[in-house]
Amino acid sequence: MTLSVIIPFTASGTPDGEHRQRVWDYLRPQWEALGHELITPADPGPGDWSYARAFRVGVEQSSGDVIACYGADHLPDPAVLDATVSLCESHEWVATYSDVRYADKSSTLALLDGEIDEDGLAWSHTSGRCIGMWGFTRAAWNETGGVDPRFVGWGYGDDAFTDVLTAAYGPSPKPPGAMLCELWHPGTERDPSAANPNHGLYHREYAPYRRDRDYMLAMHERWSLSKSETHS
Repeated sequence: MTLSVIIPFTASGTPDGEHRQRVWDYLRPQWEALGHELITPADPGPGDWSYARAFRVGVEQSSGDVIACYGADHLPDPAVLDATVSLCESHEWVATYSDVRYADKSSTLALLDGEIDEDGLAWSHTSGRCIGMWGFTRAAWNETGGVDPRFVGWGYGDDAFTDVLTAAYGPSPKPPGAMLCELWHPGTERDPSAANPNHGLYHREYAPYRRDRDYMLAMHERWSLSKSETHS
């Protein structure tokens, strides 16, 4: 089975764009050296950044039997990629990591400046979970319709597609990666409250139906695939 790695990325028009570009310029050669198809799509829609819209573009451009998603600040882990492909021979999807650890600012900048190597990175904290780092078969993407492009900005879109995959195919096998490693970048505005439009979308259309396979498989019929959408 062939693998496509999709890493949505844009640096233009963002306050921390220069730093994000430096991080990606450092990491990209490592990803390219792995030999898998690498797609780095941007969000084609107007307004706030949508990871989901960018990711959908990446899937359309990709050709692999298995698709894995990462961020442009994540260190590559060849063993996890190989294990993901192997698991997808008998599973439609897998959560690739169980947790995330974050490099601190000073050591990330030292790495980018060539003052240390990756063994010298200092890790500030962990997340406690890792949502949205998936590997899945192209058949699963086609059957479910993929990630919902109505999720814009921060939050809940990862949970939503995880709910779809779980309802459709059952829980993920044990993640092959214990800890996803992420380089520092300036913090994203994070609002988990009901003031975040993604909160309403998720709790209205996803959370009440987590175990309803038929409902989740028909989810993509509830939003238009012919144009990028936002929600109010």
